[in-house]
Amino acid sequence: MRITRVRRSARRARTVAPARRRGHHRRTHRGSSVNAADHAIVSEVLAKRPDLARPAATESPDRSAASPSGSPARRAVLTRASSIKSKRQRQLKRGAVPLSTLTVVAGRGGEGKSSLVLRWIADGTRGELDGDLFGDRIPAIIVAIEDDWPSVVVPRLKAAGADLDLVFRVDVATEEDGRTRESTPTLPLDVEVFRSASRETGARVLVLDPASSVFSGDLNKREDARQSLDALASLAQDEEIAVVLILHMSKGGGQPGDRLSGSHALRDAARSVLLVASDDGEGDRVVSVDKSNYGASVGSSFAFRLDPVTVTADDGRTMEVPAAVELGATDRSVGELMNRPWGDDDSDDRSAAAGFVIDYLTDLPGCEANAADVLRAGRAAGFSETELKNARRRSKSPRVESRKSGLRAGWVWGLAFEDSTEGVTSSPGIIEGVTLPAPDAFVTPSDTFAPEADPALFEEMPG
Repeated sequence: MRITRVRRSARRARTVAPARRRGHHRRTHRGSSVNAADHAIVSEVLAKRPDLARPAATESPDRSAASPSGSPARRAVLTRASSIKSKRQRQLKRGAVPLSTLTVVAGRGGEGKSSLVLRWIADGTRGELDGDLFGDRIPAIIVAIEDDWPSVVVPRLKAAGADLDLVFRVDVATEEDGRTRESTPTLPLDVEVFRSASRETGARVLVLDPASSVFSGDLNKREDARQSLDALASLAQDEEIAVVLILHMSKGGGQPGDRLSGSHALRDAARSVLLVASDDGEGDRVVSVDKSNYGASVGSSFAFRLDPVTVTADDGRTMEVPAAVELGATDRSVGELMNRPWGDDDSDDRSAAAGFVIDYLTDLPGCEANAADVLRAGRAAGFSETELKNARRRSKSPRVESRKSGLRAGWVWGLAFEDSTEGVTSSPGIIEGVTLPAPDAFVTPSDTFAPEADPALFEEMPG
């Protein structure tokens, strides 16, 4: 009987607190709360049977044990920030491609995106890539869907001077009806294929060209894109590799970053976004850092050109393929090039703007001035900034060069009365199966060196 009474008293005691929270007071027939004897009995029993006690008010009931849908229970796992060791973000390609995350390289067809990335891979295989792995020979994995490996990818790697033993093509082998079939990897299904491949080869960079051909589902739907992107992001972080996604851009003006093919999730998931566009006036290409979560390089740009290189194939025949040559920083941007109003101003306006720039610089010591000063004076004279910049590019005799005046100084415009060659020029010759043509060899504006690849790039520009 005592045990029964104790249990009843315990139940009575456990109902006191909730009742009081509702503003009521449970009292005995004598008008008092649970009496002292009851409290003593309750305390004695709870000391022996703590399972009968109600959880303390400061504790949260465990609601994770039961799941209405039958799925595994979910609970919070807390980690103090003080226990997490900070570290500097490492870079595969300094200022452009971080390690352990995703990088997007985007541009219209034929702009040289693939050739530029292959140049970085080639530099990495020789231990010459400017970044935190400089001095290490970096293995790479490439998934190239649109380009043929024997006639396009391998010749371009040779032209860039890559160690082909450190570059790997990856396919997926499946067993079906006793036969082994190879196919192109598909995401997110084959993310573990990439994981095992990176561990087997020691690769520090994975290139998907184009990424849209590897992703399953509808790339324009955020949910579909995020499934593949989240899988790649986890892979990059777990294996400490750089994942480079080469994408196409649609034509049109506006913000270049908004022209990426597919969902905006692509830009959101990437920690670095590089945009590529041709500058037909200068005859080179410009790369702008449109997004960078790990540095102050956002808004900066650098230029590169595609040089034709003669490569001797394994069958003894020769072919000419493009090789990217970086030219250094530039004050041009992809947004400016994509939104350039070709043909909007007539020849008289162009001549007047060019005449103003040349006259302004001629009167100054060294025939040069800060670009900002030239633009400010030009606007005061009635010219737009676009007219002045276009005039500088189109001026041929004399040429008006744009260059850095110092490591931390701004850009300057200066007159160049004699021909000069910017960037790196290779002498003709044969080096490890690669023949570099003479400087007067043809130069093509196409990454593929074929007009049919992108006819729009071969149209004659107005003016």
